[in-house]
Amino acid sequence: MVAIDEKYVTLRNPWAHNNTADGSDAEDDGIIRITREDYEKYFNRTDIGEVP
Repeated sequence: MVAIDEKYVTLRNPWAHNNTADGSDAEDDGIIRITREDYEKYFNRTDIGEVP
């Protein structure tokens, strides 16, 4: 996770790229911004640092 505020969560893909809907590479260094509502819907937990 890169940042979080009241409305959005900003994430970074550790492989440093995201594909667009047509399969091409996006020019975004792996950064994605989603609503907190979607984050809570699609991610059931968040780990920060090493997972034991």
